[in-house]
Amino acid sequence: METKTGEEQVNKGEKGDLPFPPEDGPEALRRLAGQIPEILDYLFFYLRAQMDRAKFSVKKIGGYVFLGIVSLFLIIQLIYLSLHHLFLGLAEGISQRFPLSPWLGSVILGGGVFLLFLMTVLLGSYWIRRGSFRKTKKVYEHEFKEQKIKYGHSIVEQAAPTGQNGR
Repeated sequence: METKTGEEQVNKGEKGDLPFPPEDGPEALRRLAGQIPEILDYLFFYLRAQMDRAKFSVKKIGGYVFLGIVSLFLIIQLIYLSLHHLFLGLAEGISQRFPLSPWLGSVILGGGVFLLFLMTVLLGSYWIRRGSFRKTKKVYEHEFKEQKIKYGHSIVEQAAPTGQNGR
């Protein structure tokens, strides 16, 4: 089996065994210059196709967002109408107990629902704040322990006047 040197391979290529005809530099550059408009046309076609694809994706997402908003609006309306008729019926039922004050059922029911809503909001915000405070407190306690292990004291002990715990 014969091994050919690099020079022999180059010389063989000059004899026409390459898949493309050998050309000198200026001829190749002239051919390339002639192909630039075609390459640019293909490039701009590709970019237009990508932009159209992006526009289509945005329109598709916009359609889904619109459908979601309309669906949410309809669900809220359905819930509102259901609750409205429920409370209206309850208010009329309470009003029948007090025939001289037909408005009393609406006031009792509306005030009760409002107080229930207010209590729910206040308790919910209290529980959220309390949980957040506890979580933050645990993070700082962990940091103090890490500092004590690493440095022999925590930042609270370092900042406290001598003889005080700092807490």
